[in-house]
Amino acid sequence: MGVSLLVAKIEVWPHEEEDAAQEIGILKIANIGTDANNCADYAIVLKQGGKETWGYITEFDSRNGAIQLVHAALTDLAIKPNSTRLSRNIRERLHLIADRAVRLDMELCLDTIDRLSRSRKRRG
Repeated sequence: MGVSLLVAKIEVWPHEEEDAAQEIGILKIANIGTDANNCADYAIVLKQGGKETWGYITEFDSRNGAIQLVHAALTDLAIKPNSTRLSRNIRERLHLIADRAVRLDMELCLDTIDRLSRSRKRRG
């Protein structure tokens, strides 16, 4: 099984018309490892206007939820608006991880999110 992938699509709907949606960007967050304490590492890519911006989050407490994760990812990308500060080796590894994650079937991703949501509801 591949990595878990969270995808946030950012669009503008002129006059609230979904059919006229204009895509601004797509944020993809790939879980590349979670420890026993629910702290996870994530590779991030924001695709916007034909440009990709990469980032990385370490030791995020996954119990904080998807919205906080999206916020953390966007904050990370705002602080580091490009990946030039990362070593070439790390950039290549992040690209490989994200490329593998992007190939995942979207239904599998949604199913994973649903299972986590149900599990979280049962816990409390």
